Amino acid sequence: MASQINQDQQPNRETNNLPFWKNYLYTSLLLFVTFGKKMQLTNSFIFPQDVNSIFGCYCNHAFIKKKLEFFGGRNIDVKIEKSIDEIIIESSREVQAEPPGPLKKFATPWTKMIQKETWQGKLGGPYSGKMSIEIVGIPATIIGHMTLTSSDDGTVAKNITDIKCKVPFLGKAITKFIAQQSEEAIAQEFEYIKNHGNNFL
Repeated sequence: MASQINQDQQPNRETNNLPFWKNYLYTSLLLFVTFGKKMQLTNSFIFPQDVNSIFGCYCNHAFIKKKLEFFGGRNIDVKIEKSIDEIIIESSREVQAEPPGPLKKFATPWTKMIQKETWQGKLGGPYSGKMSIEIVGIPATIIGHMTLTSSDDGTVAKNITDIKCKVPFLGKAITKFIAQQSEEAIAQEFEYIKNHGNNFL
């Protein structure tokens, strides 16, 4: 059932002693080399909690809703389906964003986001999650892949996010804006789970 995760590139343990933002920036790589209107973000972070606890946060209904509220979401809806082989999480919320001038015609004061996650794994890890995000009214696709693996320091989380946009002329600007917003959101989510995850275990 569990996906086999390549663990040959563990972050250096010494980085776990750094302040959060230095730790994050040390192990985070933003690939701005774009091919047309595509961009990829690669992020890595170490949680002090064990891998089962971190996975439990990602699949906890109350935690997901509280996290989305904390980051300014409204009209939040979360549905979780569990089976023997996988866990499927579907969530939607409305968020505010301030896109640069040329992109404002694609935005509304409140933008709806629809997210779907499919998780697989085994007790003790590794856990693997595939994610897709739809931003209603924005002609772009966001696909992510997250792995959670156990380490001597706690849990290593690795996230790869691919962003694509097919809009002529403004496609690259839209992709870059979404990438910047995603980079910030991923960092904030990692920190939130680290600081508040234990409250929901």
